[in-house]
Amino acid sequence: MSGKINKLLLLALPLALAACGGGGGDNPAADNNKPQNQNNNSAQPDDGVTYTGVMFNAKGERAPTTGRSKFVLNDGKVQYQLPRSSQGATQQGNLLIYGSATGKGGHYTAPDGKSYESFQMSNNLYYYSQFGVAKPVDGEIGGFYRGVAVSNMPTSGSATYKGDAIVGLWSGDNFNRTEAGTVQANADFAGKKLAISLASPSYKGNINANIEGSNFSGKDGSKSTIGSFYGPNAEELGGTYDDNNTTAVFGARR
Repeated sequence: MSGKINKLLLLALPLALAACGGGGGDNPAADNNKPQNQNNNSAQPDDGVTYTGVMFNAKGERAPTTGRSKFVLNDGKVQYQLPRSSQGATQQGNLLIYGSATGKGGHYTAPDGKSYESFQMSNNLYYYSQFGVAKPVDGEIGGFYRGVAVSNMPTSGSATYKGDAIVGLWSGDNFNRTEAGTVQANADFAGKKLAISLASPSYKGNINANIEGSNFSGKDGSKSTIGSFYGPNAEELGGTYDDNNTTAVFGARR
């Protein structure tokens, strides 16, 4: 289904840090839709750290992205500049929303002057990773997830990751809207298994994935997921989830 954000798998996008991680950010909790005034990403690693991940577009095309800037992402064809501040954004969970919360019909101007109907991304509670979705005024919706690579992947024990999702709803190849959602992932590092559950106001689903190195992937009928762990000790994770007319990009931390 070529017109969907990624009916194959919403892969890492150049808008988010390619590696997850475990430190917490300094964003205070906020009510939904309350404007935020703190600097976005202020607690995250400085430029100079390498972030890796994937960018995708509405046609399901995806490409790797690697860079040393926590504010600029590109895959050689498309470039995103992340917001330098959360001022003017609304917050839902730990997502910062610039422009429209539904993915279309709003207005946001990025630091490079590019105009978007909607630009949604994780806040700096996610210390080692970033994920998000962007809908340019003059282009199709796309997304990303990226972070700091794992240096010590756990091989025993278990962990529960909880976080946020940006869920895209489609009618065939036609994009309808986005919704803020939640995600939980239960990792069995010894068994190399990851159980993921995702929910938004209009969708609930779950899927089991296999862990391979610091990456994970899974498929169950119409549902599929792919992603990576991030941070020195796999403190965070990020990825995409797909099920027929629903796609999502998500991040979580333990």
